[in-house]
Amino acid sequence: MAKNNIELLIKWYGEVQQIINSLDLITADYGLSFTTFRILDQLYQNASLTPGDLSNSERTSHPAVSRKLNLLQAKGYLRKRRDDPHDQRLVKLEITTKGKETYLAIKESLDAKSTEIFSGIKKVEHRA
Repeated sequence: MAKNNIELLIKWYGEVQQIINSLDLITADYGLSFTTFRILDQLYQNASLTPGDLSNSERTSHPAVSRKLNLLQAKGYLRKRRDDPHDQRLVKLEITTKGKETYLAIKESLDAKSTEIFSGIKKVEHRA
């Protein structure tokens, strides 16, 4: 890879990190990371998911998703249901009213910040 391309990647990486930090600052007001907010978003968008569904969609390990789910549950943002009388290991997740309210508040803050974030992103030409 040419030196110019490496320099562009390093610059791009720094800009991405700044965006991630901005998103984490917004969600930190609610005791969450942006990654955990993404799980809350999926629960808001889907009536009922399993931890496995979230692990697959987030492309992360089951233990990593479990830690985030435990945090969301401890804050009262989600509820775990065990509806199958034949297998209590099967868990369905659903967002609580408090979780919906928090989701909408974070979303409003993110919507306000998104214009600023997108205006700061510069298009970089890729030279083959």
